[in-house]
Order: sequence, then C-alpha cells, then structure tokens
Amino acid sequence: GLLDKSIPMYEEALDIFRQLSEKYPLVYQTQIAMTQMNIGVLYMALGNMNRSIELLEATIATYQEMAKHKSGVYEPNIAMTLVNLGMAYDAAHRYDEGKEVLDQATKIYGRLAEKTPAAFNFYYAYSLNTQASNSIFQNRFADAERQARQAVDIEASQVIFQTNLAVALLTT
Repeated sequence: GLLDKSIPMYEEALDIFRQLSEKYPLVYQTQIAMTQMNIGVLYMALGNMNRSIELLEATIATYQEMAKHKSGVYEPNIAMTLVNLGMAYDAAHRYDEGKEVLDQATKIYGRLAEKTPAAFNFYYAYSLNTQASNSIFQNRFADAERQARQAVDIEASQVIFQTNLAVALLTT
C-alpha cells in the first residue's frame, strides 16, 4: 500500500539529511531525528516492530545528543518519541520496556504541562492514556484506572481516554 511506498522516500530523505549534516550538523540533526521517528512510526503501522524500535531508539539517542548542546529544548521531542517507542514495545509484547519509557515520557510531559498547560496538557493526557493501555496489557487495572482517570480529567473530550477508563473500571 501507500505506507510501503512511502518508506523508500523517507529513507532517501534521511540519507540526504545525513549527508547535509556532515557540513551543517546543527541544522540537519533535527530533520534526521524527525525523519527517523516518522519511519519508525511507519514500520510500527506496518507491523515491523523490530525495525520500528530500532529507529525510535536511534531517534531518542539523536535528540539526547542534541540536548547536550541545548538543554531542555528537545524535551517535547524526546517525550513524543518515548511515547511512540512505548507503543512499539507494547505491540512487540515487551510490556516492561514499554512501561519504563512511557513512565519517562509522562514525567517529561507532566513537567512541561505544569509550565505551559495550553501547549502540553493534551500530550500529558495522551501519555497517561498510553500508560493506561500498557497497564491494561499487564493486567494492572488499578494503575490503568488511575492513569486513564487522570487523562480524562485533563482532556475529557477524548473518547479513547474514556474508553481506556471504561476498560479499567470493567476489569477491577
């Protein structure tokens, strides 16, 4: 399908960004990281969790390297990638690893939402909801209820957040 056809184009763009970053590393590192994450998400959608996880882990490493030069600037990007990585781990039935990275993402988004609620409340709620999914997968329904309830309290209009809360409540 279309997803299969888009991967070679993304990979070509990634190669170009890598070449350009040899001359202008500060300019193109962000494009490398974003492109790696997009390819990782595409592989997740196609069911290739190993390749998805590999790319998402590389994306986090890229952002963390960049963060050494500009502390705090890349926290939202790191958190977003951690959420995607957590979903890929969950899809690969690597739930403990998923829980670990989702906990990290939620902590980052929680800090960001405290400082700038208008910009980060949705992402904080989304990471809490993704944690709730992970908890449901691991039969930790009390945790799932708490996480989903927090997500709903922040963003009540999101049906998927309400769905996870309902699942957690039905199983406790």
